[in-house]
Amino acid sequence: MRNYFLILIVLIIISCSNNQKSEVIKYEFLGEFNIKNGANAITLDSEYSNIFISVYNNSINNEFREIQKYNIQGDYIETLIDYMTNIDGNYEYYTPLDLTTDSDGNILVLVRPYYQFANNEWYQHNGFCIIVFDENGKFQKEYDFGSIEEKWFDEISFLNGFIYVTNGTTIKRINSLDDDVIDINLPVENIGSKIGYNIDDNIPVSDMAIDGEENIWLVGQSRVSEKEIGCFMVKFNLNYLTYDILYSNGSTDNFGAAFNKPGIVFDDKDNFYLATGYCQSIEMFNNKGKFEQEISIIDHQFSYPTDIKIDKDYNIYVLDSRNDRILIYGLEF
Repeated sequence: MRNYFLILIVLIIISCSNNQKSEVIKYEFLGEFNIKNGANAITLDSEYSNIFISVYNNSINNEFREIQKYNIQGDYIETLIDYMTNIDGNYEYYTPLDLTTDSDGNILVLVRPYYQFANNEWYQHNGFCIIVFDENGKFQKEYDFGSIEEKWFDEISFLNGFIYVTNGTTIKRINSLDDDVIDINLPVENIGSKIGYNIDDNIPVSDMAIDGEENIWLVGQSRVSEKEIGCFMVKFNLNYLTYDILYSNGSTDNFGAAFNKPGIVFDDKDNFYLATGYCQSIEMFNNKGKFEQEISIIDHQFSYPTDIKIDKDYNIYVLDSRNDRILIYGLEF
């Protein structure tokens, strides 16, 4: 009788384990829309009804630096911020590098100076700022870090009242309530050599995301070999300053892909999605870095994904900069 009950308990445990296995999430292509050339970053508003896009072009004959607003259907609404003007928060010849939104729906734009061509000479503008606008483009406040000689900060994220920016060496964490700034030096020693670079003082970051446990995830290009380029993922625990190095499972021998910028985003279940041009797919991982599934986009492939976002309904938005468009994928029912 005891053996019978032991067998029954084992069967119940196995049955429960099987029931807890997550189903494969299937995605389908929902559509795409064209945008202005020069886009380098996107973010969604707090209601997931509009998309803000950072665009710039440094061509002398066609120079622009803007934050544009589209609705979720892909209709252009307006240019919210024009960095070729010089009003509050719009610093002439500043270049928008990345943007995100905070919990109040404000737009946080990470900008750095660029060279201005005037009187047949190039002029360098110094400074490094995070500029905050409301969702209508009205200037709210500025975090000015002045001139910074170290590697430029070019990725920004927001979580639980804190703004995070990174340059691959340092994380600046800004409390949006009291503006207190903490510098966190990342333990990047020897990481460079592990991802195929002969540098050990920083890592070449192309995107940043933060999970529910406030771990920082940085992604970028790795050199798989002398002739292959892949994608790296590094997870930093800021409390203990430890890290884990993870890799995607794709690579290419096309060195033209060196201009590719892998993008990463977390959903509200702490799964994250990685978009790269190497695999022609969106790859889904859990927050431990375990590969879960591949979302194939072979019929609507992108060549130069520079940013990726997800909304509350798990629709995925991929910025394909080379083709000047945004592609949208949704759950298949």
